[in-house]
Amino acid sequence: LRGKAQEQKNELIRKQTYEYIEYIARLVDIADIMRKDFYVIVPFEPLRAKTRTPMDVVSDMLTPQDTVEKIKKRHKEFDSLRSRVQQRVNVVKGSLRSCQVQSQQLDTQALIELFYESYNPIIAYEEKVDDINTMNLDQDSRLTRE
Repeated sequence: LRGKAQEQKNELIRKQTYEYIEYIARLVDIADIMRKDFYVIVPFEPLRAKTRTPMDVVSDMLTPQDTVEKIKKRHKEFDSLRSRVQQRVNVVKGSLRSCQVQSQQLDTQALIELFYESYNPIIAYEEKVDDINTMNLDQDSRLTRE
């Protein structure tokens, strides 16, 4: 439009074209028309997950035999897996950045809000999700009695 405005010989049409350019710019800013959100899921499946059958998982749930060593081992394994997932996320973010695409990793609160708004669009318009950091997330009383 700027090129068309410069080509105009009539001063009034040139002025109207520039005003139209400003109007469109304000409209896009206010209405946020051109914003598109896309979500990229970075999958990760550790090799150990493939070796366990569903029956193994059920058996572990029915007969838990946790020891301090097993708990520490799981925490260490979890930290290692989380680190490997974060490396994959960083690769994806770097690739998107090289394509001039802005990206950000969603935290737990953002994921909860995304799912809530996706599955409850009408309610989510009026009722927002509370901040999970301010919620009282006490353990189930049945678990604390044992």
